Amino acid sequence: METSATKTAAEALYNEVLELARSIVEARKQIGSLRPSKLKTKSISKALLEMEEIVKATEEASNTIMDSAEQMSSADTTDPGYPDIVQTNCSKIFEACAFQDLTGQRIGSVIQTLDLVDSHLESLLELLGPDFEEVDDEEDDREGDDMLLNGPALEGEGISQDDIDKLFD
Repeated sequence: METSATKTAAEALYNEVLELARSIVEARKQIGSLRPSKLKTKSISKALLEMEEIVKATEEASNTIMDSAEQMSSADTTDPGYPDIVQTNCSKIFEACAFQDLTGQRIGSVIQTLDLVDSHLESLLELLGPDFEEVDDEEDDREGDDMLLNGPALEGEGISQDDIDKLFD
């Protein structure tokens, strides 16, 4: 024979399980709406290709600029064709600098993808709750000079040129 307390406990347990099931269904819907497969297969792959093209265009432009500058600096100024050499190489340099417009557009596309990924990850973290907050426990396993290689600092971060100059004064 069931008592009133047993029924109440069973009903409470049933309601908890029902609420858990609803939460799981809602979580699956929200995760599905994030479309992680689309991000992985389309957006991120495209962004990686864009970055490869940016690197290639930047390298080509840099090589053209350096080659042209070298030709001008090594040209004989007494040669009657010197003005033509300078003009030709200046034109090559100006043309090579046009890479900036294309790379700027490509970088804009990559930024959009990164914003989309960031937004999706933020939504996923909100969905999963505070128990899934990121813990920064990754150790930097670089050694020696590799630990010094962090790339250029963002504006306002890192050591300023004034600080470096003070070291040498």
